[in-house]
Amino acid sequence: MKMHFLPQNALSKSFDKLRRNGNRLISSVAHSKGHLNLPNPLTALWNERNQLVQSFAKAILTAVLLFSVNAFAETAEDEWQNTVLTETTIKKIQASKYDYKKCIGENMQKPAFLDMDSRKATEEIIKQCEPVLSKVREVYLAQKVPGVLADRHLRQIRIQTTRNALQGMIFAQAARKAGQP
Repeated sequence: MKMHFLPQNALSKSFDKLRRNGNRLISSVAHSKGHLNLPNPLTALWNERNQLVQSFAKAILTAVLLFSVNAFAETAEDEWQNTVLTETTIKKIQASKYDYKKCIGENMQKPAFLDMDSRKATEEIIKQCEPVLSKVREVYLAQKVPGVLADRHLRQIRIQTTRNALQGMIFAQAARKAGQP
């Protein structure tokens, strides 16, 4: 079996036919670095299109930034402007927190709660002492602190106190079962 090869000259001529359109040689479309190498009228149109796209993108980005800055600059009604609470207000809050924790401690000592399940007993104790905790909220609202911030602080106090009360109830039940007074 003998292989037939076309002469080198024949290959060049057929490749030239592919690159030619009539008598005019079509320039390569892809440049070696990946850039478009188009004839001048097409390059000008392409550049104009790119400039329009870039200017549109800049306009959209500017509008978004202005809108977000404007939205961020507006202060919310619930946002507390940084003011200082007076010493008397802080003492009132601390006294109300003390009363709340005192209520929790007194209720934990009641025999009815000592015989209940620790989780259920803790829940009942927290419910009974809730009106005492609401005094802290009244102190905050009297000082014009937004309700959202006051509620957040009350929730924090409630969660911490509930954890401590539950831990105390579990310890007391374990001590009773072990035979300690």
